[in-house]
Amino acid sequence: MEQNGDLLELFPAEELSHLQKAFRRAKESDELRMYRLLREPTSLDDIDWKKYRQIVIWRDNATIICICKYAVAQYHEKNVCFKIKGLAGGRTLEGAIYGKDDTKIAETATFFWSLEHPGSSKACLETCVYGFDDERRFDFDFAALTADQLAKILDANPNRRFHFATGTWRPEISSVLATRPYCLNLTLTKSGTDAGGFTFTDEGSAFVNALEQRQSTFG
Repeated sequence: MEQNGDLLELFPAEELSHLQKAFRRAKESDELRMYRLLREPTSLDDIDWKKYRQIVIWRDNATIICICKYAVAQYHEKNVCFKIKGLAGGRTLEGAIYGKDDTKIAETATFFWSLEHPGSSKACLETCVYGFDDERRFDFDFAALTADQLAKILDANPNRRFHFATGTWRPEISSVLATRPYCLNLTLTKSGTDAGGFTFTDEGSAFVNALEQRQSTFG
């Protein structure tokens, strides 16, 4: 394999495994090169995103992190999209996490969204599924995210703004949003597509009850 720096290593096309080739590329997808991590990063700044603007990062749980402007249009596979704003130099990182099942996508999302986001007043994580009518089967199910995973994502960067657009959230998950021991800058909204908006399975009862028990301000 060709080595690129200390963190990323390129998979030559001829050495891709059957699992890696099983990700079905969209008809008009970009030619993205696939890499693996030589070690686990702890910060988003550990990778030179100016150098690696359009890449795919393979994870051992058979998911991929796709980084490019139109990440949602790269593969015909289940996915969740994200934007990470406020990186060094004011950069915004756009991407999507693809996988064959929701549980593994949730694992990779927890890993990537929990990386340290170095201080910036504009630091923000936005997540969504696009839910186009003919592609709804590819929408990530936020119900696969566990309470511990959501807490890890939030607690890793408590000063970051969080913008969740779409997702049906269970009571044990929604209560995590209301019980963090710090002020949370949180927006719950809609993706602007046919995917629907952010909804609670209990109509928000657990979220409101948890808010009522807070001893400190929420946001």
